[in-house]
Order: sequence, then C-alpha cells, then structure tokens
Amino acid sequence: MKSVLPATNGHLASSYSANKGTALSVVLMLSFFAVAVMQMAVPVTASLLRANGLTAGQVGLLMSAYLLSYGPGQMLSGWLPVRAGGRVVAWGLLLVVVSALPFVLGWPFWLLMVARFVQGVGAGATFPAAGYLMNVYLAPERLGRGWSSYAAGAAMGNLFALLALARVGQAGGVEAAFLAGGGIALLATAAALARPEVRARPPAGSDEEARLGILAAMRFLFAKPEVRLLAVINASVVTLSVVTLTWTAEFLREYHGASVAMAATITAGYAAAQLLGAPASALLLRRMGRLPLLLCMLVGMVLAGAGLALSTSPTGAFIAVFMMGFFMLGSFTPSFALIPEYVPARLAGMASGVLNGIAFVGALAGPWVFGLIVDIGWGYRVGYAVFTLLSTSGVAAVLGLVRSARRQAAVTVQEGRPGQQGRG
Repeated sequence: MKSVLPATNGHLASSYSANKGTALSVVLMLSFFAVAVMQMAVPVTASLLRANGLTAGQVGLLMSAYLLSYGPGQMLSGWLPVRAGGRVVAWGLLLVVVSALPFVLGWPFWLLMVARFVQGVGAGATFPAAGYLMNVYLAPERLGRGWSSYAAGAAMGNLFALLALARVGQAGGVEAAFLAGGGIALLATAAALARPEVRARPPAGSDEEARLGILAAMRFLFAKPEVRLLAVINASVVTLSVVTLTWTAEFLREYHGASVAMAATITAGYAAAQLLGAPASALLLRRMGRLPLLLCMLVGMVLAGAGLALSTSPTGAFIAVFMMGFFMLGSFTPSFALIPEYVPARLAGMASGVLNGIAFVGALAGPWVFGLIVDIGWGYRVGYAVFTLLSTSGVAAVLGLVRSARRQAAVTVQEGRPGQQGRG
C-alpha cells in the first residue's frame, strides 16, 4: 500500500553533514525567535496602545486576530512545504515583516486588525515548513535536538520581547517597538534564504499525498476519544499561556504599582521558566511516566494561575508567573509524547501539528474575553480566576486518559486469561 505521507525522517541525511544540520537548526531557531518576538509585540506595548486610544478589549482583539489565523494556519498549511519546499519559512517571515508596517505607520484600528491576522498567517506557515526541513535534512538521531533548539527559539523570543522590546517601546513608542520587531523578522528572512536547504525545491508530485495525509490525521483526531482529550489538554494550556503573556504586565502595573519596565521584567520570568520546563520535563518523563507527569504539570499550572490571581506583591506575582511558565511548557513533552499511543506512527507528526493548531484556535478568544472582563470593571483578578478555572478542563481530560488507560489494561488482562480469549 502506498504511503500517503511525505518521505520519512532524514531521507537526505546520508549526504548531509552534521555541521550543515547545525547551521540549519540555528536558522530555524532564529525564525521561531522572530515569530515569538512579533507575537509578543502587542502584549508588551499594551499600555502604549491604550494610551493611543484603544480600549483593553481592542488590545485583546489584536492578539485574538493573530491567534485566529495562527492556529488554522498550522493545520491547513501543512501541504505548502511539500509543494514549495522550505521557502515557505521565508515567505511566512516576509508576511510577518510586512504586517508590522501598519503599526509603525500608525494606521487605524481596523487595519491593525487586518495586519495582525496576516501576521498570524505568516507565522503559522513557518511551523510546518520548519518541520518539513528538519524531517528531510536531519538524521533521526539529530531530529530531537533540532526540535529542542527550535522550541528554544520561541522561549528566547518571548524573553527578548519582555525584556528588550518593551524597553524599546517605552523609549520610542509603539512605532519603535514594531520597527525593531519587523527588523528582526527581516534578518531572520535573510538568514533563511541564505540556506540552500530553504531554497531547494521539493520532490515533484507529492502535494496530493500531503492533502491525504492531513485528511487522515484529522479523521484520527476526531475519531479517537483519547486524541480529543489531548486536544482539550493542549487548548487549556495554550489559552492560559496566551492570556498570561498578554495581560500580566498590565496587571502588575495597575495592581502592584510596577513600572512598565519592572512589569515586563517580572513577566519575563515566565519565558525564563520555559527554558527550564522543557529539559526538566524530559528528565522527569523517564522516572514518572507520561500520564503521571502530565497530571502533575497541569495541576501545578492551575495552582500557579490561582497564585497569580491572589498575589499581593510583585514578588508573589513573579513566583506565580515563573512557576506557571515552568509547568505550562513542561506539560508539552508528555502530552505530545502520548500521541503515538493513539495515532499510527506514520500520522503522528501531522497529528502533532493539528493538535497544536487546534490549541491556538481554542485560545484565540482568550485575550479578548479577558480584556472585556477588565473593561466592564471586574478587574484582572477575576479574569485570572475565570481562565484558571477553565484550565482545570485540562486536568479533567488527563484523568479521562487515566481512566481510558485503566480500562484498556483491564481488557488486556481479561483477554489474557485462559478461556477468555476473544471476549470483550
């Protein structure tokens, strides 16, 4: 039977040196760094945008517009790299650059909304394209390292935006912040285009296979209850993450009297913790197992969210934000490691992209709803409490996976007893 998926991991790796693989990984890490910086450009300039006349709800809509296209972009653009190759990374980054210009030029709100939507399209397209490049050019034993460095780019981009881009905005306004972010994305585009792997054309005639692969992944996603539970888990994590990154700096400024710079520095604890959460989770995975570790990470995330809502000092808020970042990113390793248990190996990669896209689709209304809660006078604490409560759906979903695993274990034991084969 002919495979409906593109070629498997590292099929060009036999003629590809380790040094070239490292260079490619660095370029892809830079691309995710630039995407993360521009994703955070609205949250770190939220107070400046409101000073320019936007309401909290409108600021939230700017973030939601990005997520509206970023999530579906990952799900629906998986076929693009197979048709156009790694150039999709550069194309996506160019869209990110162009869509920064309306903020630099001070255009009206509705055009800013269009720009953020386009920016999400471009950013979302880079994710499957980076995966395509890593799977084609990196040997299987180097693929994990490639994904790790790619994810590190996002964490460093968040950290840079919170520490540096916020200060650029404070010194030069919204225009300066988006000009700097757009410049970084332009440099990332140039670095990508300098790599021959990015410019290379893909094998001909595989676009139909890619579309079939996506459809197969979607069928498995919605047919298996365990995969639907994984979708709930990822959506709960990403939603609370996006809300935290969007509104925490403003919360610290208004409730705890922190300066813009101090609020951004405290919020940066979230991104710093991300750099610790992924490797710590990888180490704990061997000792605890996937489901127990995932449950611990999600419970910790909920407790950290409650701690942020109830914090009474900048120190307490920093601890809560730091722990939330640690637990949130720490949950991704076990949740994505569970996918091959429920999805055939040949579809696991596409299923990962679909689940990640669905998570961002689920999160797209979060910043806007939080902003509305602030606008009507309920305040930031109520907003955090509402979204922390919603994130308990992820805990419930993990417990559902635990129950499913126990049922399957019981069936296996029953089928293994003498005289019981073929029953149940």
